[in-house]
Amino acid sequence: MATIRVLHLVGSSYNDFYYELSCRNARCNLNMIPNLPLFQDSQIALITLDGYWRFPPTLKLEDIDASKPMPLSEAIQFMTTEKIDLVMPHMYCIPGMTHYRALFDLLKIPYMGNSSDVMAIAAHKGRTKAIVAAAGVKVPFGELLRRGDVPTLPPPAIVKPAYGDNSLGMCLVKQTVIIVETFIQPGREVRSGIIVKDGQLVALPLEEYAIDQHERPIRTHAEKFPELDADGKFQGWPKDSIQRYWIKCHMALGCRHYSAFDFRIDPSEEPWLLEAASGQGLFPDYNNETLINAMVTLIHALGQKYDGDNRIGFWQVGFLGHWGEWHTYPNANTYGEAWMFYERSVSVGADVQWRNQPIGGEVRPELMPCVFANDPVTACPKITTLKPLNWSTCVQLTHSSYQWLSYAFKNPGFSGSDYDRAINGSIIQGYSFFVLK
Repeated sequence: MATIRVLHLVGSSYNDFYYELSCRNARCNLNMIPNLPLFQDSQIALITLDGYWRFPPTLKLEDIDASKPMPLSEAIQFMTTEKIDLVMPHMYCIPGMTHYRALFDLLKIPYMGNSSDVMAIAAHKGRTKAIVAAAGVKVPFGELLRRGDVPTLPPPAIVKPAYGDNSLGMCLVKQTVIIVETFIQPGREVRSGIIVKDGQLVALPLEEYAIDQHERPIRTHAEKFPELDADGKFQGWPKDSIQRYWIKCHMALGCRHYSAFDFRIDPSEEPWLLEAASGQGLFPDYNNETLINAMVTLIHALGQKYDGDNRIGFWQVGFLGHWGEWHTYPNANTYGEAWMFYERSVSVGADVQWRNQPIGGEVRPELMPCVFANDPVTACPKITTLKPLNWSTCVQLTHSSYQWLSYAFKNPGFSGSDYDRAINGSIIQGYSFFVLK
């Protein structure tokens, strides 16, 4: 079978957040290449925080460090000699979605996804909404304000940066141009993607965000995960499939290959566009029989090859959800969306599982910077609305042997007494062996 040479465009010089987000998602995609015969011939182009280009064989840190940093001019020369057939963008910062795509337009190298001009429009919430409103899609009334302007909208209202996604700046707005728009009362909040298949626009199944009008009180299963009928409608809704609005947005913005949009459905069942999810990825239907059979086959093969191998302490189950973490955050689904697993373990009689198998997980990312502060109860509210739990108590209850806490390895990460408490917090998850007389 013939292959095409694919350049994977990864990284960001914008900030740490976008750089790490790009690398993390790109690693997941690159891990799938062995299953895609057409894309076996791949080359990575990595833009690092210093603005230089690198072309490492993998995204392992040692390969990145060993690769030669190149200025743009040298990188262009390198890429034009590599006979690239297709660029696969994995960049989520504004320059990555616009300037870097425009570069490949100039180099006449095709890339997957929307063109740089469409991405520039989609990244600007005001322009996006003006265009789709003209196409007949409802959008919240809003005002575009610059420094010194005074909003005229009465509360409640939403304030957000005009540019950007991933909810950055929703609470702390630092940009000089912002949008103030009417708050749409929540009924439901949903996302859907559009893919172009054989020239036809195909609307993907809806994903529902886990939101609630009163700060997420306890919800029934039906409220969290409403069922859809064969036409993509919420069951019980008499209106036409709301996914036709996604198709309108895709066409109005001039998207190509694929797109994704977030809508809020108000209590009267009217859909309102929130924004174009220009940098977001998609995930498969985990109930698909072909996917399930492939997973089962892989699990059996892993068991046959590695069962009894004394080099392996345990396997972490990582087949479902984003990054194999059993969730598709921020979208609701039926897989382990709850972080607080102890009560669930008790309810199914698994609270003594630690005697035979390691127990562990991940600290909520929002709490990572403050969980080892001198007083987390005081420190955490400064950066998140989540309430921290006592680390020692949690370890004693769950018998946790490991917790993923990536903040500890960031720059600057923990320092001073916070660093000492983090070290001790890690140590108490271990075991102290001694011999009695």
